This record gives sequence, C-alpha cells and structure tokens, in this order.
Amino acid sequence: MPNGAAQEALIRSVYNGACIDPALAGYVEAHGTGTKVGDPIEAMALHAVFGKGRTPRQPLSPKNWYLGLEVNPSLA
Repeated sequence: MPNGAAQEALIRSVYNGACIDPALAGYVEAHGTGTKVGDPIEAMALHAVFGKGRTPRQPLSPKNWYLGLEVNPSLA
C-alpha cells in the first residue's frame, strides 16, 4: 500500500536538500499508476507539498493537457 506521508516527506526532503522552495515548481510530472488506491494517495502528497496558494488556473500536472496519454504516450 502506498504511504502518502512517506511520499510527502521524501518530496520535501529532496526540495529542502536542494534549497528549492516547492512553491516555485511550475508543474510536477506525477507517476499516476491509474489505481484506485495509489493515485489519490500520490495526489494528496503532491497537493500537501505543492498545493498551497495554487489556483485552478495553475494546474500542478500537465498530463491532462495531452488529450489522453493512452492515445499517444510518446507526448509525455
């Protein structure tokens, strides 16, 4: 079972170690396995790190911009 707290801690650790403010991230390329359990956990961890102050006009992941990766996964 994926661990959202561990995912969040790892992301924060990497950004802190690189002295980068997560708020500066323009987008995040998420793993998104397509599972009912894993995807929400990953999304919540990403939101916890990158979501503060982000509006709906500032999407976190560009994946949905590609009009369905199952049609053409080479776009990612």
